[in-house]
Amino acid sequence: MSKVKQVLRMHAQGISNRRIAGELGLYKGTVNNYVNKVKDHGYDIEELLALDDPVLEGKLFAGNPAYKEERFEAF
Repeated sequence: MSKVKQVLRMHAQGISNRRIAGELGLYKGTVNNYVNKVKDHGYDIEELLALDDPVLEGKLFAGNPAYKEERFEAF
């Protein structure tokens, strides 16, 4: 299970961000960042926990991949 999924699972259980950070060996700011991304996007934590780890991380940390540029549409 990824750290992101562990953070979300513990947050859903009502555990404080500070305690989550301590138990998982993360910075509190990192935990806050993960939780805020979920809240900012309006995602349901239970739905996210049901996703596979790569899909979950893709939803939260999706960048702007180069293959979406117009110049690559010709390929």
